[in-house]
Order: sequence, then structure tokens, then C-alpha cells
Amino acid sequence: SRAGTVSGQVRLQTPSGFLPAARIPLRLLASDGSIVDLQADGAGNYGISNLAIGSYSLALADGSHSTDFEITDPDVPLQVKIDLETGLMPGEK
Repeated sequence: SRAGTVSGQVRLQTPSGFLPAARIPLRLLASDGSIVDLQADGAGNYGISNLAIGSYSLALADGSHSTDFEITDPDVPLQVKIDLETGLMPGEK
């Protein structure tokens, strides 16, 4: 069966605009319950391939900033951005 791809960037909102949020741990949860842990690179970019058609939720590893998306056509790569507000980086109190 054919598989889809999702990619994007984790960004941090600052007073001067968005900056890449480097090396943020992410978690992809599939509608079948499977979980894929991954990490954004030094420029905040991530990519996941070999995804079956279906519904997914992408979030930070702590479960926050969740974004739902659906792969309906494996030939159309999806772009999903995650924008973080200043002061809400994972691990900060």
C-alpha cells in the first residue's frame, strides 16, 4: 500500500517574529494507537514518511500543542507547523 508524508517546522514566537525551535521532541499519535517519537532538527524541521492513510495527532512530547491532521492522498505531502508561544517551551515552569 502507498504511504504518505508529513513535514513541517516547530517555531517559537518572539516579539520580533517566529524563530526555529531547535531539537524539540515530538510525538505522533496515529488513530490506531501507535506512537512515533521524533525530534526536530537544529533548524526546527521534522519529517515523517511511510504513514498510512488515516487520522493523526502531532504534538510536543509532553502532549501539548497538539495538531490533528489526516492523510487522505499519499501522493500529496502535508505540511504541519507547530508554533510555540514565548515562555511555553517544554520543561519551563
